[in-house]
Amino acid sequence: MKRGQTARWLVRAVVIILAGWATVALWLEVERASATLWLPDTPPSLWRFDSPPVQALGSALQAVDQAVPRGSVVVIEANELAPSELFFLMMWCSYYLPRHDVVRPHVGTEGPRYVWSYPEGSLRLARASVRDLATDDGGVVGSPR
Repeated sequence: MKRGQTARWLVRAVVIILAGWATVALWLEVERASATLWLPDTPPSLWRFDSPPVQALGSALQAVDQAVPRGSVVVIEANELAPSELFFLMMWCSYYLPRHDVVRPHVGTEGPRYVWSYPEGSLRLARASVRDLATDDGGVVGSPR
């Protein structure tokens, strides 16, 4: 074999190996991303539009939207979520409840507020401040699970 042919053969082999590696890496990323969309315990930071968790949350919050008067304060309570995941849940809830003020627990707003618990789906009316969640009425309205 001549020296030029060996170099061309080596370049072709390297290009084929890199293309194969890139293909496998892309396939693995797509598989991992699509698998997380369908798991029931996928955290809110990984949710995407039209994924089952988002559809379930949208259906649950539709019931909340109908049960709560327009312009009310809705507190999203999710004790089992980390603060970073609560942030993403709040964003999804704000998207599905545009007629209401959606806030985190312990945000001081005046007047009555409704507290919606995730994932149980219970909705209750709280008086005074969020720090004192004395409930007047309770019931399950729109559970995402």
